[in-house]
Amino acid sequence: CQPKSKAVPIQLSDLRFSNTSECFEATLTINNISHDLTICDLNNSDYETGKTIAFKLKKWLEANLGKAKEFAASRLLQLKNESWLSENEMPINSKKFIEVIDLEGINVFGENGFEIYFNDGNLFWGHTIIVAVDENFEFEDASIAG
Repeated sequence: CQPKSKAVPIQLSDLRFSNTSECFEATLTINNISHDLTICDLNNSDYETGKTIAFKLKKWLEANLGKAKEFAASRLLQLKNESWLSENEMPINSKKFIEVIDLEGINVFGENGFEIYFNDGNLFWGHTIIVAVDENFEFEDASIAG
């Protein structure tokens, strides 16, 4: 029996368009920690669309951030234990994997899905964990990068 993921209250800052990145940007605040939210593939004139995406994403994350971590663990735990153990390091379990990873930020591709970036807690020696989610808010893949 899997423990049910707890809802996480998230504050969303005002959305602003960055001429530098040509994306909308905002900040998601969870437990007094700020995380970047970037919404790309929209034009400056698409503010209402960007705002709608940001609010949908915020609501989805409140209910599913724990599930995103669980998904990452389900896809990457075996890789960690088979290929990324330091000398004398014991294999870890899913619970430990989930505990050590932390949200870094989210990059949204317009209305075509998004990627959630997690700090790996040194599981993969400082690489970023990426969880890809499609436009229907279904988990697609988890990988490491960097």
